[in-house]
Amino acid sequence: MDGHDNFQNAQTFLNNDGRRGLQEQVLLSGSWNLNPWFVNVEQVPMTEIPIGHVGIVIAYVGKAHKDVSGEGFKHGNLVDPGHKGVWVTPLYPGKHPLNTRILKVELVPTTNIVLNWASRTESHKYDAHLSPITVRSKDGFAFNLDVAQIIHIRPQMRRR
Repeated sequence: MDGHDNFQNAQTFLNNDGRRGLQEQVLLSGSWNLNPWFVNVEQVPMTEIPIGHVGIVIAYVGKAHKDVSGEGFKHGNLVDPGHKGVWVTPLYPGKHPLNTRILKVELVPTTNIVLNWASRTESHKYDAHLSPITVRSKDGFAFNLDVAQIIHIRPQMRRR
């Protein structure tokens, strides 16, 4: 909805089918002349995506769900930004002005992750519940085997 100048023109907002309740639009930093009888503004910190991560956006409101993931993607549905669902485009490191009441952001590390099936764990604690693998030799002797796996998730996965 346009023309209301960031909710400063209440009559234009109402004339353009503005509705009461939670709005999707975010007011960016600045100086605004808002009528306190018309709007109530909630200030929240900007969503920060740290270096070495991307933010996967899950939208609870927006345009109708329309899957754009393609036939080769078998692990759920992805949607374009502005639609309900998991956005196909991630948020890159930095600060982003998001309405946290209608969007949820999950952080996904894009650096190498080491998973240890051993008695030690890495600082990220993803492998805290993993333990050494017990194997048996051909002769029937059991021994523990420490295994490590390195995982790397690229920031932008290409769709085919």
